[in-house]
Amino acid sequence: MPLSTGFAERLLQARRQRGLEQQALADLVGLTRWTYGRLERGEATQINIESLRQLVRFLGVSADWLLAIDQLPTVTPDPDPYTTPHDRFPAKVAGSEGHSAPTKEHHGEYSPFFPPATP
Repeated sequence: MPLSTGFAERLLQARRQRGLEQQALADLVGLTRWTYGRLERGEATQINIESLRQLVRFLGVSADWLLAIDQLPTVTPDPDPYTTPHDRFPAKVAGSEGHSAPTKEHHGEYSPFFPPATP
């Protein structure tokens, strides 16, 4: 799993708040002190899921917090996921007069746009 830039800082902060030495936490997680030190210094760019799970468990923090995911911008949900941008913002295109949205007649009975009717 790729690591964010805030991961190393948060890892160091959480370890110090728990009062653990690098070697002690590395032993609990199943890492060498050298590997753990690379994580804490920001030199490692990835971590395996099991090591992340163990860090979260022993440090008592959430994975979102440790990975600094809570700092990412939030995505606002689409107000109507069943419409396309074209439906919400129709644009007049030269030469499109007389054309309409896809219909069953355009695509036949078995179209990805129109699944077969169920009895």
